[in-house]
Amino acid sequence: MTPFTFLTRRALLRASTLANRQRINGGDPLLKDLNAPKGPSGDEVTSGVRWLTLRSDNYDKFAQPEGRWIGMAGKPTNVSFDSPALKGATNVVLPGRDHREVSYHAEAFAQTWAFITGAPPRQTRIEPEAQVALDGSIGAPGMATSHVYRSPFPRSSFVVHFRPERLADADKAAKAVVSFVRPRGYFGVPRDRIELDGKPASGIPSGVAGVAASRLRLQDEPGRPVVGAYESGTIRERIVGRTWPAAENRLTVLELHD
Repeated sequence: MTPFTFLTRRALLRASTLANRQRINGGDPLLKDLNAPKGPSGDEVTSGVRWLTLRSDNYDKFAQPEGRWIGMAGKPTNVSFDSPALKGATNVVLPGRDHREVSYHAEAFAQTWAFITGAPPRQTRIEPEAQVALDGSIGAPGMATSHVYRSPFPRSSFVVHFRPERLADADKAAKAVVSFVRPRGYFGVPRDRIELDGKPASGIPSGVAGVAASRLRLQDEPGRPVVGAYESGTIRERIVGRTWPAAENRLTVLELHD
């Protein structure tokens, strides 16, 4: 059999519980097809291929027994924490990892590597190149000029994905705006320590991790340093940026790598 890695989420919702448009609803055509038994043993994966699923223990925002993350807090979803597991696959639990980290985290890489090769990886840390750093600005019609400061890339790439941002109406009264983002994972409280400009980052609810950005509105004059710091287990990142005038439709983006 050919090794193959498949990362997914599985839901067991009755169509009467939530609207069919929800991707965590078993009545959705995509999930109905995904979860349909295949073959005489009733497996939920295609036979002839080895499958791996990686899931959280109870920290995945899309595998929660109540509907907080779809705007229906307290409403039963008929989803369980082990819903991402698939019958017929090798199902591995990564305790404390969020919905993104079960794909992007070093622990996920180690499990994937071992599944494909049959042996653990020599290491999960990428050896960085010397003197690698990046900062700059991006813009697009209808968007703010985003001045991006991020952790150094561990290695070179010809393709870099940046996302310009908008200044919201609530931002326009500020003299400077800072956005602290984590594209490859969510912020979790109290699991993580997240600080922005020397204070706990705002807008991050406690409990299951499901928010990947925090915004800070400043009333002092722009042009000063601003620091974003993040700690989660062995992950530790600190980014220093510069504030820019919101009156000129500019904002600062501090972007984490891990």
